Amino acid sequence: MNLILKRQISTFFWILIALISLLYGPMAIEYFAHFFTPNAPKLWLHVFTWFAGEKHTQGAGSVEVVQHTVYTHSRVSMLFHTVAGGTAILLASLQFYTPFRKKYPHIHRTIGKVFMTIVVISMIGSISFLIATGPKESFNGLPFYLQLWILALGTLTSAILGVIAIIKGQLKMHQAAMIFCFALLLSAPVLRIEWLFIGGLLNVTHQTSNFFSSLIFGYLVVPCAIAATRLTDFRKSSASSRLTFTAVDKGLIGLGILATLAIAAKYRMQIGELTNVTICVIILAVMTLAAYGLAWRASVRAHNEVAIKEWRIHLLAYFISPIVFIVFWQILCQFTTVYEAFEATSFTAPPIAFAIGYLFMAISRYVKRAPLA
Repeated sequence: MNLILKRQISTFFWILIALISLLYGPMAIEYFAHFFTPNAPKLWLHVFTWFAGEKHTQGAGSVEVVQHTVYTHSRVSMLFHTVAGGTAILLASLQFYTPFRKKYPHIHRTIGKVFMTIVVISMIGSISFLIATGPKESFNGLPFYLQLWILALGTLTSAILGVIAIIKGQLKMHQAAMIFCFALLLSAPVLRIEWLFIGGLLNVTHQTSNFFSSLIFGYLVVPCAIAATRLTDFRKSSASSRLTFTAVDKGLIGLGILATLAIAAKYRMQIGELTNVTICVIILAVMTLAAYGLAWRASVRAHNEVAIKEWRIHLLAYFISPIVFIVFWQILCQFTTVYEAFEATSFTAPPIAFAIGYLFMAISRYVKRAPLA
């Protein structure tokens, strides 16, 4: 991909994400107002109902019904979470606008400090809610509850790592960390976009649409963050034709394949029935592998050493994911049923493994500074 096309694609996606942020941000900021006063505008609820219908959005199985008591009890902490989160999304879309960042670096740094503060406030609100609620009162039980913990901790951790990286003068590491932080913050609008389509097209409850939306998002978030790092990476790369994996790489791939077979065997023996959730997991896993493989092959054909190096890390992380999956599944089986443990693991293990690969990719962007004379 030539640099001009790359910049054009990058600009297109920035505009798209900025528009989503501008539309969703005010709805997020205002959302919990109706738990304090009945006269609140209810911006999101009106939009959601217009797309998906009142039965889906306010009937049996909807978040307005199922979570009403829980949200009312935790409305203060959730108000902090949604107001700060919506504001953070709006600020982040501006922070990633390259011309603005280059022309006004001092404003970029000031906004960055404000952004970091409100991200911490938002995640404290989220974590307070999760501690007070527990998995049984979560909208989709243990699977969604654990995913929310991962989102909260991942957002907070990536923001902190981004600050540390820029303090150390590691610009590329900083950008990678903040892209990941923004991707996690976008979980709220992305999930709601999925709700609009699933709720509008299928005759299912809101709990069902949220369940599958969250499952899809778990596989989607890290690959999308990876794509953003590649689209915004304009480092010059020397030509390379190195196509081979090391012996350690091949060993990890082999262990991943063995772990996949172990998952299949455990599933067949202890569950047996092929459910819609399982089919969805299989499709998502195959699609992710295909996307990673095609991206790696494209970097090889382009002889782009930087891209080859980074996609190799992401591919290895993919093959580590079945190992993480079988370990998590076995652990969770000690606390719940085998099938609920499978669902919860499907929500958590793949994004954790992909995120580990993302972390190693970000670390690989470290630039050694020349010592001062």
